Amino acid sequence: MKKLLILIYALLITHTAYAINEPSQYPKELQELGLYIDSTLDKIKNIPDNNEDFCSTQSAFAFNIMEMRQKGVDYSDIYHLMNINNKADLTTKGMDKLDSYKGVFEEAYDYPVYESKEDKGTATTFYMTYKNHQCLLSL
Repeated sequence: MKKLLILIYALLITHTAYAINEPSQYPKELQELGLYIDSTLDKIKNIPDNNEDFCSTQSAFAFNIMEMRQKGVDYSDIYHLMNINNKADLTTKGMDKLDSYKGVFEEAYDYPVYESKEDKGTATTFYMTYKNHQCLLSL
């Protein structure tokens, strides 16, 4: 049993190291969106828990995905991108966390795609006001 655990651990380390050092095979647009998601995660981590305007990570992702839709990014590409960003966490807990974002897509895809800056402002205001996620203003 101990040898099996060591083998599994070695495979996980090798797989993760290979994935990190491998030249990117993903389109530039997806790489940029990956940085956007990472940036959002960093900002969310810096919001104190006692802040009245604090919003959930799920809500912040829903808002960002709403913005990604405006760029024509497909639902499956966004889900795949989130999987790329979570590649270092190959544990069951990590995969469960990724699956928990199903609601994010459902929420984000409830909003219409806007075609102008005015429409974007309206959509953003609607999202923040009626979904009560004022904290997103600070992201």
